Amino acid sequence: MIWVNKTPFPHKHIDVASPDIAAVVLFTPPPTFAVSVYIPPEGDLDGIRTLEHALEAIRHAYQWV
Repeated sequence: MIWVNKTPFPHKHIDVASPDIAAVVLFTPPPTFAVSVYIPPEGDLDGIRTLEHALEAIRHAYQWV
């Protein structure tokens, strides 16, 4: 979850294809892309796959900024 005060920071929520990722663009000079990600603690290969999926979802969301 990302909380933004609209008064000093006009912003836009960015849809991300993951319930564990929240993203927003803050229209500050320069615009800022902010992301909050939850990665559950997993071991070895499962953890790496989870991280790779999260990074791909963030890359996909960033192209809409």
